[in-house]
Amino acid sequence: MINKIKRAYQRIKSPSLMMKWALASALFIFILFTTFVVITYNSAVGLIMSREQQNLERTVTDINQKLAVADEELTTTSVQNLLNQNLTFSEGQNSGIYLERNEFLSEIIQKSFSFYVYNSEKKIVFGTDDLPPSLIDAQKVSPTTITLGKEIGSITSQPIVSDVTGATIGHVQGVLVLESFSEVRDYLFGILITTEILVLLLSVVLGYFLARYFLRPVQVLRNTMLALKDNPKLEINMDSINTDDELEDLANIFAELMVKIRESIEQRDQFISDVSHELRTPVAIVEGHLKLLDRWGKNDPEVLEESIEASLQSIQRMKHLIQEMLELSRTGHIEAQPEELTEVCEIVNRVAHDFSVLYDGEFKIEVVNQLDFSDVALINEERLEQVLIILLDNAIKYSTDNKKIEITAWSAERCVYIKIKDYGEGISKDDLEKIFDRFYRVDKVRTNSKGGNGLGLSIAHQIITTYHGSIKVNSIENQGSEFIIMLPKVVE
Repeated sequence: MINKIKRAYQRIKSPSLMMKWALASALFIFILFTTFVVITYNSAVGLIMSREQQNLERTVTDINQKLAVADEELTTTSVQNLLNQNLTFSEGQNSGIYLERNEFLSEIIQKSFSFYVYNSEKKIVFGTDDLPPSLIDAQKVSPTTITLGKEIGSITSQPIVSDVTGATIGHVQGVLVLESFSEVRDYLFGILITTEILVLLLSVVLGYFLARYFLRPVQVLRNTMLALKDNPKLEINMDSINTDDELEDLANIFAELMVKIRESIEQRDQFISDVSHELRTPVAIVEGHLKLLDRWGKNDPEVLEESIEASLQSIQRMKHLIQEMLELSRTGHIEAQPEELTEVCEIVNRVAHDFSVLYDGEFKIEVVNQLDFSDVALINEERLEQVLIILLDNAIKYSTDNKKIEITAWSAERCVYIKIKDYGEGISKDDLEKIFDRFYRVDKVRTNSKGGNGLGLSIAHQIITTYHGSIKVNSIENQGSEFIIMLPKVVE
């Protein structure tokens, strides 16, 4: 319950990978679209402004051309005559005559357009309203954006050069209030903001579904891992992941890993069970004899001697078992070193001679050694000797009436081979695949009496495979077994 609360708190404290992916996808799409919108908006606004300013400049240029035919300083009268229209004029608050709007103006200018004519001394002589701005510059000024109250406008001025004398006889200045531009800009901005909000919502939804789709394999793996974390022995059939990419490879690797974990757990449980079984008997024997001695046996020399001897044998058995367990643990951490080279011929002869002396008259050990001193294998000398002792010891333990053991050694191509054959009990087909497992014994009843604990072959197998070799077994029940060792040969 506490673990569930902790996991729930962690989920609240830190968003899930799916949520992070969804938010990241949404943020990426939003930023991308926002960039596009900003560029589009600025481009559209800039294009509209450019077109309006071009129209303003063209209109001012047309007026300039009408007035440039004069050959003297511009005055109110000359400007009126040059415009050549029957217009109505009135006096304004400031000095100068101002043109009232009529049909002529509606043809040449927009409603929001105003223009003003100044003489060479920069004094106003003509205008479309009675509130003329000051002349911004005596030189030609390209259309410039200005703010007119709440509106945006554009202003430009041009000197009027007489076509007759070539002298500057005045100036014309135009002002355009961009009312339609402001409306279009605001309307476009509103549309883009609305679109931005919709895109943000859609990107969140799309990002969530994309994250859910692409992270489904990860979710499957996560749920499976959580289930195995609570109960590693649980049999779980993980949903199939068919994405044809790295996630599918990861799922397959994880499935294989689960199989190995289950096998490892089963082997561990079996290991614990076997160790408990192996140690229970000698411990019980020692305990029974000690209790016997404690009650009355310590005063009886015969019982005392028998109890001490039985206890020592049980302790020796436990010591041997513990030693083999430690040996098996160490073999799993061996690393083959290039300098660990062994003349296999010498080791085979030495071990065969030791066993012949040890079991002289009881077993017949035949050796066919076709190796010479140039047959060198990459293996530690003591380790190879240990493997041969384990195999010969097994051959002797499980022999029957035929007390013959054959040792054959030879080399072929880049390998060195050693075969140990006996004519004993043999191994059934069902047991052949398991004999290299820890504590596995073909017949626990018979092997208990012979002192076996099922660790020797496992040790031998791990030693040989550590040095990149192999060990195989061929056996027929009640006819005997043969173990074949293959080791890589060092070729100079």
